[in-house]
Amino acid sequence: MPRGEPPTAGAHREAWYSGVMGTLNVKVVPSSSRDQLAGWLGEALKIKVMAPPEKGRANAAVVVFLARQLGVDKQAIEVVSGHSSPAKVLQVDGLEAEQLTALLNQRMQRSK
Repeated sequence: MPRGEPPTAGAHREAWYSGVMGTLNVKVVPSSSRDQLAGWLGEALKIKVMAPPEKGRANAAVVVFLARQLGVDKQAIEVVSGHSSPAKVLQVDGLEAEQLTALLNQRMQRSK
């Protein structure tokens, strides 16, 4: 499959790589009253999610919420470290770090 083209039906995510990946440091606050981009804490983005911090539910909620905010498929986002910690590193396929920051800042401005 050529680089940069989305996978066809039935293709595995691992077989597709756009060539562009950005990493994002996040601080997750589980069991919050709502899902929300709460702002920047230094270089980490604070994300509040309603899901509890048990059995990976908060991690899954962060991936789904962030995918919605960025306009990407949830399969493009992966928790690469911090699976059982509030401090996590996420990898987003298809967006560079600068694009991630710009999109997230834009989303936070709209929600004010």
